[in-house]
Formats: sequence, structure tokens, C-alpha cells
Amino acid sequence: MVSFRIVESSDPDDFVSRTLPTGRGVLVTEKGRFWAHSELAKLGALLLERRQEKLARITRVSVAQPTIVFLTEPGPSGFIDGAEFGSGMVLALASDDTSHVTRTTGPSRWSAVALASEDIRATLQSSLGASGIWTKGSSIIVPPPDRLARLRALHRSAFTLATTHAAESIAPAREAELQDALFGALVSCLERPIEVPKTLAEQRHRLIVRRFQELLEDFPATNLYMPEICQTLGVPGRTLRMACQNQLGLSPNRYQHLRRLHLARRILQRENPEATTVTAIATSLGFWELGRFSVLYRDMFGETPSMTLTNGHPGAIPRPPLLYGFA
Repeated sequence: MVSFRIVESSDPDDFVSRTLPTGRGVLVTEKGRFWAHSELAKLGALLLERRQEKLARITRVSVAQPTIVFLTEPGPSGFIDGAEFGSGMVLALASDDTSHVTRTTGPSRWSAVALASEDIRATLQSSLGASGIWTKGSSIIVPPPDRLARLRALHRSAFTLATTHAAESIAPAREAELQDALFGALVSCLERPIEVPKTLAEQRHRLIVRRFQELLEDFPATNLYMPEICQTLGVPGRTLRMACQNQLGLSPNRYQHLRRLHLARRILQRENPEATTVTAIATSLGFWELGRFSVLYRDMFGETPSMTLTNGHPGAIPRPPLLYGFA
């Protein structure tokens, strides 16, 4: 049976929680108003997504099913754990406990296919023979252009079928035929893969940044300074800066600053303006120069902190997890 749903949101935390329950730490890194639109479909044993995002962002994520991701059309590259994947590549992710740092660098459109059953996972592994790409955390692969083009075309066809017939019954033979064709295109992209190698520096940077992010999560409202961060992590400042630039595309200070700005926005949105003030919220997060905080906030979000507090909303209504998503 084919199923189809749409998720659209102007709130990054709401969007990630509704598309990927395992997503965490989403951080928008561009100025402006966030917007994202995701279409999710189930075709037999395959789970499909295609997504549009307006602004660059960073997210920590793991996946529950073996998944491949590819750009729907040419555009800014994506990054996973510091490694770049562009429009001529596919990203293969194993279903394990590995947590990945993913980031986009601008407006993006991308698609994904996940394997929803043990049988189809076993079939894929058998088809790929000795290839071990589904036993590690992630692999970036460069398939022949014609094979990737076919995968994109069949992915579009699957969504055409899902959107046209989501409310009605589809002949099982037609659904099975499209599933098999899409699965075959996926396998063809992964046969004899040309992998983009991971460097030892990237792997070390990934571990450093994970520890850095965990440290910030332990002290979300504290402005930590570089010497104490480096001392806690046991790494020189230069190494931490290189690791953050590689993995996050930002300096440690800029990343920490954006996290606190977004935390301030979330608090301002949910608090009652009759029970608190912008000053109380800003100072609780370590923003002591209130005039500067207001300028930085308005530059990032396009409105003053007082406007957010006054016009805030009560938060997203809890929704059941969707069938699939990748951030």
C-alpha cells in the first residue's frame, strides 16, 4: 500500500521533531526566516523522502534504516562529518548507533530512500556481494551519471504515483513493479562503488566536535570561553578551531554564539510576556550587553527580541512520529 504525507514548518525544532525523532541539535546558521518542506512516502518496503530547505543548518542525526541520500537537483553541496557530497554523489548510511553531523550550506533540495524491511536489506546486501558500505557509519559514493539520473527519475515517478493515488487503492502489480525498478536503480548506483576516502584528520575532528557539542549541551545557557573549553576537551585551541571549521563550517565561538541566540529565541517564543522580560531572558543566557544582544538578535531573525516575546506562540502541538525522515 502506498502512503503519502507532507510536513512543512517555519520552526526548525518543530520540523526536525516531525520528520526525524532521532534528530537533535538543529542549528540554523543563516540569517532570515527558516522554512522547510518535506514529502514522505512509503512504497512497498521502501521509505522515500524529498525535501526543500530555505536556510543553511547543522543537525546531529542517526538513522534507523539503511538509507541513501542524493541531491534532487544541482545546488550547494551538503556535508556529513566534514566530508562534502555534491550533486554527482550519493551518501550511503548504515542503520547503527552512529551519530553524524550533517550540514547544508544554503538553500537545498535533496531526496532519500530507506529500506524498511529486513528482507529487502538482505536482498541489497546479497546484490552488492562483498561490498561493506552498509556495515559502516557512512560512505560517499560517485556512481556513473546515467545510473544516478535513472535513480532520480524513478524517485520522481514514485512520488507522482504516491501523490496521485494516496487516497485510493493502487494495483499491487503496479506498486511492486515501481518498487523493484527503484530498488534496482539504487543497487546499480552502489555496485562497484567509487568511494570518497575519509582522512584520519576528518575522523579525529569528528570525535573532537562530538565532545565539544556534548560539552555545550551540558551547559546550554553558559557562555564558555576558549581556554576552559580546550582544557576540558584536552586539545589545543588551534586544533579545536580546525575541527569545528571542518565539521561545522564555523569557529567554536561562532557556533556557541548561534546556539545561545537560537536558545534565546525558543525561550522568547514560549514565555508569557506578562511573567518575564527580555532582560531577564537575555541575562540568564549570558548576554550582558542588552543593546548589543538586541542588535545581534534582530540581524539574525529580522525582528527585535521584544517582538518575539510579544508575538510568541505556545509551541508546536505534539504529533505522532512520521514513518521516515532524514535530517
